[in-house]
Amino acid sequence: MDRLVIFDVDGTLCDTFGVDDECFCATASAMLGVPLQLSTWEDSPQITDLGIVDWLWIRHLGRSPPREEIDEFIAKFEGFLSGGLSRSE
Repeated sequence: MDRLVIFDVDGTLCDTFGVDDECFCATASAMLGVPLQLSTWEDSPQITDLGIVDWLWIRHLGRSPPREEIDEFIAKFEGFLSGGLSRSE
């Protein structure tokens, strides 16, 4: 079976910014142990997910995240997104 993957990074096809933002923030808050507001990363010098994660770790922990924490972040973020999808169905 062929698979097609579509990345809708600007919200043209799907209005998912709210849930993406909520899940990203929840993941970072859980891992850093600090409450974060939605779109807290407006001051981040990088606007990619990985750039924002790095910026948040430096800001709150004084260091960049090692690969293990990045992998954990991705897994938790996917879990939050799956939960959001389940709630919206």
